[in-house]
Amino acid sequence: MNILFYILFSLFSSNSQNTVDCNSIVKIDNSSYNLNKVKYDDFRNQSKLKKVNTQIKINNTSIVFNDDLSEENFIEYSIIGEDKKGKWLLISGQDYNQSYYYLINKEKGNKYKLIGEPKIYDKKIVCIEGSYTDGSAIIEIWNLKSNEISLQKSFSLKKCLIYNIQDSYLNENQLYIKNSYEISNCDYYKLKIN
Repeated sequence: MNILFYILFSLFSSNSQNTVDCNSIVKIDNSSYNLNKVKYDDFRNQSKLKKVNTQIKINNTSIVFNDDLSEENFIEYSIIGEDKKGKWLLISGQDYNQSYYYLINKEKGNKYKLIGEPKIYDKKIVCIEGSYTDGSAIIEIWNLKSNEISLQKSFSLKKCLIYNIQDSYLNENQLYIKNSYEISNCDYYKLKIN
């Protein structure tokens, strides 16, 4: 019985987020956070794709997003926009409790579900878990290639007592984080991303 439990535990824990050594997170001040800040690209460029009635159909693919406006399964989809090059399309889905984000490559029809709204930093995408949870603490970092993305890292900072991320950015291999623990009080951190 113990062997079966160990096997099941290993299988389920391998699919969870990577852990972060809390000692590798460096607390910095506000000026260091702002000094290293870099601009990012997003998916807010207007798309030619339009929602028709309650459906979004991605051209030249089999991908379709259908709103379900029933009370028990409610979800409504919206087109957020495209990247600057027009290769990627961002769709959001909203139910009663949270938002979902889907990144679609328009050329190949690849679809990826993201944990939060993405920001593009050169060849990387950073997503922060939405605030609909008990606080934004999970971060995803994706590698961006021409027609696909691959998850580089997904991790939680809750065990490091960083659980309400207000802002973040990626500068080379350093992730900078602004964590708010009260309305007017913030702590700032940086973490090396391998």
